[in-house]
Amino acid sequence: MTMEYAVVFLAGIALGCFYFGGLWLTTRSVARVPKGQVQLISSFSPALKMFLSFIGRMGVTLAGMYWLMQGNWIRALMALLGILLARFLVKYWVSSVVRKEVSE
Repeated sequence: MTMEYAVVFLAGIALGCFYFGGLWLTTRSVARVPKGQVQLISSFSPALKMFLSFIGRMGVTLAGMYWLMQGNWIRALMALLGILLARFLVKYWVSSVVRKEVSE
């Protein structure tokens, strides 16, 4: 039984890395477009790009949570704890990457 919760916890970390890593990639791609310039790669406005990214990330994360919990509140809690841990891991990783970019 505990192995089951460990797997759900690790899957929660993966979901959290997907969600918060995708958020970082989206904000980074939106921030790189100079104001008043049209981006050739994507015809989406920055607001639309953020909205579509949110819908996609949230849809995958919620579907993954639903699948992981399988009607068991302990499994849902373990997955949520994994997502929260992933938030701190991604935050730490992003801050180190940004610090490195600023120092260069």
